Formats: sequence, structure tokens, C-alpha cells
Amino acid sequence: MNTTVANMEDHSPLLAQFTHFANALPDALLLITAKGRIVAINQKTPVILKIETLVDKILMDVVDNPATQIGFYLKMWSHSRTPTPANLLWLSDELDENGSQVIVKKKLV
Repeated sequence: MNTTVANMEDHSPLLAQFTHFANALPDALLLITAKGRIVAINQKTPVILKIETLVDKILMDVVDNPATQIGFYLKMWSHSRTPTPANLLWLSDELDENGSQVIVKKKLV
């Protein structure tokens, strides 16, 4: 199973096209629905964000930002035709020396 693309038969050619082009870039790229579901990522995303499984997750479940802020970002992104940056605090799969989840701060564009 391809872990970089969600199961969305109606849009599978578009998702495949996204990952094909996104995999050529050095940055983490995510394709997120207006409701916050992560439907595709490129190969760099798990390495940069230190999160192994992101596809089919809800953005709110993998970041440490307030819900109101995520809602604002999702609304802004869904109405924009140009990349719009946002600072997200990603909950990585790594644990610190105290056993707490490591937070990776990255600007998402």
C-alpha cells in the first residue's frame, strides 16, 4: 500500500500527479482537504516532520495548535489559489528524555 496517498478513487489520478511532482521537491508537502484531512504527502514529509504516518489523519490530531487557529488556516487555505504560509507545531513520533512527545515547529506553505 502506498502510504503517501489516501484511498480516494475519484481523485486518484490527481493525487498520483501531486505525489509525482511533490516528491521531486526538497520540502515537506501535504495535500489537505478543506475539512483538515491529510490526503497526500511527499516522501520528504515524514523525515522533515518526524512523523511516520500522516495520510488519512486529521490535521488537528497531529499538531499542537489551538483548534480555532487550525480552523482559520483551513478556511484560508481552502479559499486561496496561492500558497499561504502558516506556522504549525507538529507532534512528532519522537519522545524527549522525559518521555514527552517532541514538537517540531515548521512553517507550512
